[in-house]
Amino acid sequence: MLTGLAAYSFLPASIGRKDNSQRIWGYMVTGNYFGLLGVKPLAGRLLLPEDDQVRGGHPVVVLSYTGWQKRFRGDPGIIGAKVQVNGREFTVLGVTPKGFFGTELMLAPEVFFPMAMQKELEGGGGSLDHRNETDFFVIGRLKPGVTMAQAESALNGIGRQLAQEHPKEDDGMKIKLTPPGLGGAFLRDATLGFAAALFGVSCLVLLTACANLASVVGHK
Repeated sequence: MLTGLAAYSFLPASIGRKDNSQRIWGYMVTGNYFGLLGVKPLAGRLLLPEDDQVRGGHPVVVLSYTGWQKRFRGDPGIIGAKVQVNGREFTVLGVTPKGFFGTELMLAPEVFFPMAMQKELEGGGGSLDHRNETDFFVIGRLKPGVTMAQAESALNGIGRQLAQEHPKEDDGMKIKLTPPGLGGAFLRDATLGFAAALFGVSCLVLLTACANLASVVGHK
């Protein structure tokens, strides 16, 4: 039903050269995020699946074009350089193209980190270890000829199986697919009219570019 799934989450972070960090917003993403979307780097390279395999094992960061310009003045020498992120040293892998602003209209990230670095970036016990964690968005690309309704039905079948295997965390799970960009089902109903009026043609362009993408939201 789907050619792939990728997850992402919002993250506030302090980033910059040593002793000159600034507070910004970014995404933590799974290693297949850019590949699923078909995004190519402007400079350097973007995250790959192997960057996201070992928990805490790969302190790397990708800059958005805006973040590159605003925080590092477009310095081409930043590729491969070390920067401070929340007091830790990370290596800059590359820069996303100028027109890429993430997958949510409500927040344009300036940086992207591997999801496997979640505990090192946020601290605490590590939300990736909890089945009932709900701080993540999931986006998928439909296979050619598959409708959103067909994919939703198939995913809910998987949800029912998970509920049998993990009744404490997954009982009552229901998966709903929506077009990406408005926070899935959580915000879509409340903001759709406002967003349509505010963003106008820009919304249409984004949704056209993501015609085969669907946000996946699991809720109880």
